[in-house]
Amino acid sequence: MPQDTTAVDGTTIADVLKRAFPVPYPVFPAPPRAGGKLGGVASPPLMPFDVFAICAHLLEISGAYHHILAKMPGRPKRVERQVNVTDAILDETARVAQAWRELDLKLLSPRKEKEYSRWIQQSGIRNLFEWWRELFVGAGDSLVFQQLVSQSPPPHWWELALKLLMAADQAAAGAGFEVPIDPDAVRKKKLWFDGFLGDWFGYQLKKAEERVGGKREDAHHPVSITGFRTLSAMAGDLGAVLPKARTPSVGCTVRSLSHHLALLPPRGVARGLWLPYAFSAAPPDEGHLNLLLIPFPYSIPAQAFGQACRETDCRVPWGFFEVSQAWLKPFSESTTRLVTFVEALIREAEKQVDQIHGIVFPELSLDDRCYGALETALPRTFKSLELLIAGVSRKTTDRRGNFVRMSLFQKDADGGEREHLWSEREKHHRWKLDAPQIKAYALEGRLSPAVGWWEDIDLMSRRVDFAVFRRGSVITGMICEDLARIDPCQELIRAIGPSLVVALLMDAPQLKVRWPARYATILAEDPGSAVLTLTSRGLMTRQHRFGSNQSRDVNDRAIALWRDDLNSEPKELACGLGAQAIRLTVFGTKVVDCTLDGRTDETAVAWRYANHAPVSLPNGRTEYADILGEDDQFVNNCT
Repeated sequence: MPQDTTAVDGTTIADVLKRAFPVPYPVFPAPPRAGGKLGGVASPPLMPFDVFAICAHLLEISGAYHHILAKMPGRPKRVERQVNVTDAILDETARVAQAWRELDLKLLSPRKEKEYSRWIQQSGIRNLFEWWRELFVGAGDSLVFQQLVSQSPPPHWWELALKLLMAADQAAAGAGFEVPIDPDAVRKKKLWFDGFLGDWFGYQLKKAEERVGGKREDAHHPVSITGFRTLSAMAGDLGAVLPKARTPSVGCTVRSLSHHLALLPPRGVARGLWLPYAFSAAPPDEGHLNLLLIPFPYSIPAQAFGQACRETDCRVPWGFFEVSQAWLKPFSESTTRLVTFVEALIREAEKQVDQIHGIVFPELSLDDRCYGALETALPRTFKSLELLIAGVSRKTTDRRGNFVRMSLFQKDADGGEREHLWSEREKHHRWKLDAPQIKAYALEGRLSPAVGWWEDIDLMSRRVDFAVFRRGSVITGMICEDLARIDPCQELIRAIGPSLVVALLMDAPQLKVRWPARYATILAEDPGSAVLTLTSRGLMTRQHRFGSNQSRDVNDRAIALWRDDLNSEPKELACGLGAQAIRLTVFGTKVVDCTLDGRTDETAVAWRYANHAPVSLPNGRTEYADILGEDDQFVNNCT
C-alpha cells in the first residue's frame, strides 16, 4: 500500500543517533571481518544502557511502541501495521542478553583478538552487531516518523529497534540495585558493568568525604548524597536511563516495554536520582517491614501561618503565606528531648513486633537540626533501622523551603558501623489555601478567606529520588501536591515503578473519600506501586477544636492511608488522641510482571498491607505534654 508522507518532519534515524550521543559512547571493539573492520556507528555500544536509551527513544518518538504485540496463537491478524513478537524473537533476544551479561572483559584486549572474534561468532552476541548495523547503517536514512495507513506493513527498522531494546533490557537485569564500591566485592559480582557503576559511585563517595573532611557520620553534612542521575551516555536534553522496579500491568506506553530499565524525560523536564545498596548485601524482599508513623506535630497554632506578601492590584486577590514551625519550640535549646521521645515510641512499638525498620514523619514536621539529631542517634541505638523519612523546612545549604529527606542505613561490608545513603529533594508544587480550607482550619484571623494564598516556597530543582531499600525493592518520597499533580514528577515515578511511594502531607484526615486516596489508587494501578500517605495530627486537631468541620469522634484521627496493587480498597490508619504513633506492618512478595512484547519478570516485588496498631506511651499525655501541644491536650481533656 502507498504511504501517506504528508506529515514528515525530515528527521532520520541517523540524525537521532547523532543528537543522542554527541560525545562518543564506549563501543564493542570491531571484530576482524571480510572486507575490513567495523567502525563508527556500525559498532554497537558496549553498555546495554546506551542501546536501551536510543532504541526506547526511537520507538517512542516514532509511535512504533503502540504497534507492538505479543503474538497469540489463533488470534486473527486484523491490520498489517504491527510488530508481532514471535517465539523466535524472544529466543534470539534472550541469547543476546545472556551472552552480553557473561562478557569477559579480558576479551576486549587487543591481544585477545582471535578469542574475541571466536566469542562473537559462537555466542548469541553476533545478532547484536547485525541488528545494530542494519538499523543505524542500513536504515540510517529512514525517516523516524511516517504517516502510514492501517494496512501498510510496519517499517523494517521497528522490529530491529525492538529486538535491541529487548536484549538490552534483559542484559541489564539487576543493574544498579546492589552496586559494590569495594574492589573485591566488585569482582564477585556477576554483572561486569556493575564494576563500572561501583567505581563511579565509589569515586563520588570519596569526593563527598573529602568535602566534609572524611566525617561520614556528621549528620549535618552527610556525604552519601550523590547517586546516579543516568546510566547512559545519551544527551541529557533527550532523556536519561535509570533502573526499574515494576512494569505496569495496564495501559500501552513505552514503560510497558521493559522490566529492568526506564527511559526518563529530558533533564529540563525533571531529573531522577538513584541510590543503590552499596555497603553490604541488601536484605531479602520476602519479609516484613515494620514502619513507625509519627504524626508530629500534634498541635499547630494559628500563629504558625502568616502572610508573606499580598498582591493588591489584581482582579483576583492572591498572596503568599508562610509556615513557621512553632511546634519545634520545645527543642530550641536541645534536640535531646525529641530523640528521647522517638526512642520511647520505638521501644513501645517493639513490644508489638520484633523490630522497627523504618520511621516516617509528615510534611514540614522537622528542621535540619532535629532531623540530623535523629539521623545520628537512632541507627546507633536501634541496629535494625533501615529508613528515616521526614519533611524538613530547610535544606542543608540553609535555603528555606519544603523538602523530603530520606536516610537509608546500611551496615558496612564487615557488618560493623552503620553507613547510610542520604537524599533530599524539594516540593514541586505550591500548596494553595482557599476559603474552605482557611475556614476548616480556623485561620481566618491570620489569612483572609477572600484571598487565594499560595505557599511561599521557591520551585527550583525538579527531581525525584529513588533508593534501593531491599534486594529488589525501591522507595521514593513525595510531598503533598506532588501526589495530586501529574507532571512533572509522576512521569518519572511511573517509568521507574518504585515498590513503595511515601507521600508526606500537612492535611486533614486521610479518608477513603478524599483526594489522597484517589491519587494513590492511580499509582497502585500504574505502575503497581504501594502508596503510603501520612499527615500530621495538627490540622485535624485544629478542626476538632476551632474549625468549621468539627469532629465528634476522637478515634477518627486517620493520619495515614495505605493502598497497594492487590487490595482495591484503601486502608485508613487512625491514630486516636490516646496514641502518639502507628505501627504499620507490610510485607514484600515476588510477583510476575509482563511486558507488551510478552516477556515476564519473576523478580519484581510488591509490598502489601499486613496489619497496624496504635502506639501509646504510658503517661504520654503528661510526660510529653509540651510535645503534644496545647490543642491536642485540650481536645483530649474534653472527651
